[in-house]
Formats: sequence, structure tokens, C-alpha cells
Amino acid sequence: MEDQLCAFERDVLVIGGCGHVGLPLAIAFADLGARVGIYDNNNFALGHTAMTINEGLPLYLVYRLEQRFDLRPMTVGILGMGFKGGSGDIRSSLSYKLKRILAFKAGAVLCSDPYVTADSSLRPLEEVIAVADLLVIGAPHPGYRDLRTGKPVADIWGVLGRGVRV
Repeated sequence: MEDQLCAFERDVLVIGGCGHVGLPLAIAFADLGARVGIYDNNNFALGHTAMTINEGLPLYLVYRLEQRFDLRPMTVGILGMGFKGGSGDIRSSLSYKLKRILAFKAGAVLCSDPYVTADSSLRPLEEVIAVADLLVIGAPHPGYRDLRTGKPVADIWGVLGRGVRV
């Protein structure tokens, strides 16, 4: 499977049939790491809009964080790098996109995820919490519900039960 994930050096464009074979095919390519565009005679506007909103979430989150914090001197900790809560699957994970954006905006970025085993750069949760100035919950893992810290936490998932404010 690892060889397949690296097989796409170009973008993939799926043309037509989004309601039948095209959409599942596009999803399969995206799961293998390809950047996928879908064209179905301009009949896929809602799907395209949903993908654009989803893919833009990390940029929006960083934009909002920059309004509240000077990120340049800060160490930001991302808790949860998986695609979804309770999973170690990193394919299509927006947490990695968030990490890349923060690498340009923050002083340092540390990441932790108890489920992901494919990334040797991940640090233990306790270390990330201790070193980071600001925490971002990237994937809503069940273990984060009990997170107690005096540091600011960007919790877009509402995991902590304190409402969502970014």
C-alpha cells in the first residue's frame, strides 16, 4: 500500500459520470494520495463547494488564530493527526495540511496522535502539552475529552464540551 500512496506525481482529473462510477473512482484516487478534480458537465457544483470548504478549513483556522495570537514566537501543538477521531488513518487528513501551514506561521509545530504509527515525527501527548504555547485539536480522539490544561485550546470539534470558539 505504501508504494501506491507515492504513485501519484500528478493531479488526477475524473471526467463525467460523477453519479455512477466517477465519484467512487475520484474518492479512491484521493484515498491513494492523489489530488483529484472532478468535472461532470458542471453538474457537480454542490460536491465541489463542499470539498472547497473542507479543504479550506485549515487555512481559515490559522487565519482566526492569527487574529487572537501572535503565532510567530509560539510553539503550536496539534493533537490528533488522523483523518477522523479514533483512527490512525492519515490519508486525506487535514491535520497534516494544518501542520504545513503552521510551519510557515508559527515558531514551531509539535504533533501528537496515539493512533498514528506511520509518522516518526509525532511526539508523546504529555510532551506536546508541556512544550506548546497553544494547542489545536486536529482530530477528535476520545482520549482528548479529559484534557486539562491552562493553555489556550482551539477545539473546533467541541471535544472538551466548552463550546467552540476559534
